Amino acid sequence: MEKMSVYKSKILILDACVRKEQSRTKRLLDYAVKIYEKTHEEAEMKHLVLEEMPLSYHTCKSLAERDRLLQKGQMDHPRFDLAHEFAQADGIIVAAPFWDMGIPAVLKVYLENISVEGITFGCNEKGLYGLCGAKWMLYLSTRGSICGGTPLEQGTPYLAALCDLFGIPKLESVSAEGLDIFGIDVGAKLAEAEEKICDICTKI
Repeated sequence: MEKMSVYKSKILILDACVRKEQSRTKRLLDYAVKIYEKTHEEAEMKHLVLEEMPLSYHTCKSLAERDRLLQKGQMDHPRFDLAHEFAQADGIIVAAPFWDMGIPAVLKVYLENISVEGITFGCNEKGLYGLCGAKWMLYLSTRGSICGGTPLEQGTPYLAALCDLFGIPKLESVSAEGLDIFGIDVGAKLAEAEEKICDICTKI
């Protein structure tokens, strides 16, 4: 009797921790990956280190080339590989430190590249709708000051809007804040964030 194959969920990791191992956000990411792998043995995790990828921001020329491909229905062109990969993921983990009230430029450029009509979102007479298969996105960050939930913090609202565009129903966000405040116990703050991450990663 043949064994039934077990579906392996595809988890896409977007690593925008530019300072690499010196990054406090990278510590949270490494912890999240460890917990998720431990509690979801069936998962296949793909880790994209964004600054090591040949990403380019849009220009007039590149947008014209993209539009020509889309008009011809050439969705299998290599320039859309990242968009297809994003759309086919079952869950997405984003690790990005708090920079300039939002996210690092490398993450913004990646998101511009995967925002493709007909792959990650669609449009009809009723408006925009999502085409992505992910059931959740987990956003991990660290901040030197305390500004979460205020207009000064634009990373979470931006990703929440993109989740809505892409059809991703749940955004979980964990951040260790105030890490650059004089006298703060950085280790305690990171440990507190890790507790939240552990709870989320065992449930999603």
